[in-house]
Amino acid sequence: DGPEGERGFDNLAAGSHCFYVYATDEAGNVGPTTSECWTIIGTPAAIAVSTGSNQSTSVHTAFAAPLVAKVTDSHGNPVAGATVTFAAPTSGPSGSFASCPGGNPTSTQCVVTTNASGIATSSVITANTTAGGPYTVTARVSGVSAPADFSVTNTAGSAATLAVVSGSGQSATVHTAFGAPLVAKATDTYGNPVSGVTVTFAPPGSGASGTFAGSVTTAVTNASGLATSAVFSANTTAGSYSVSATVNGTNTVT
Repeated sequence: DGPEGERGFDNLAAGSHCFYVYATDEAGNVGPTTSECWTIIGTPAAIAVSTGSNQSTSVHTAFAAPLVAKVTDSHGNPVAGATVTFAAPTSGPSGSFASCPGGNPTSTQCVVTTNASGIATSSVITANTTAGGPYTVTARVSGVSAPADFSVTNTAGSAATLAVVSGSGQSATVHTAFGAPLVAKATDTYGNPVSGVTVTFAPPGSGASGTFAGSVTTAVTNASGLATSAVFSANTTAGSYSVSATVNGTNTVT
C-alpha cells in the first residue's frame, strides 16, 4: 500500500514469493482471494559440474559429450544470462574448443552464457596430440571463487612406430644367456607411448641364433610403451645375426 509497500517489494530477498489480494465487506466477510507468485533470482553464488566429466578419448579426436556446468544463486535457484568461461590447460595434455563464441578451432577457452535453467554448455572439445591425464578443465563464472572442475583424459592412439630401446649389439658365448633382454618401444603417430600391444620377437630359424626362455617370443607393452623380451640365450653356432621385433600395423625393427 503506497510507498511503504513499494520499498518492501524492492527489498525482497532472492527466492520464491507470493502476493495475495482479498477484500472484506462491511460485515467483515472475506471475498474472493487472488494471488500471484514469482521467483526473484539472485546473482551467481555457485557453479557446479552437471555432465561431461570423467571422459576419455584418443589423441586428436573429439570427446563424446560437451562439458555442461550449472550456475545457481545463494538459494539454489538457476541463474540465467551468466557468463561462463571453460578453460583447458595451455600445455601438456589438453584440448581445444571448436566453434565456440569468441574462440577459434584451436582455442583452449570457451565463453558461453547460461540458459533459463542456469546451464552453460561448451562447444565440442577435441583432445590435443599429447596423451595423458586425467587433467582438469575448469568452468568459472564472475563473482564465484570456486570453479567447476571437469576431469578428462587423452589416451594414446594406435601403435604406429616401433623402435629399438636396448639389448642390441650384445654378444654371448655359445650356449649361454645374453646379459640383457631385448627391449622395444611402441608409439602412436604423435610419439605417445602405446600400452597393451603385443610385440613379437623372432630370431633366425637356422645358423647362428638363440632361444627365449620358456619359448616365449612375445611381450606386451607397459604404460611406457616398452616391451621386454624373456631371457635370450645363444645357441651352439657362433656368428652374428639379427632378431626382429614387430607389431601388427607398424614397422619391423632388428
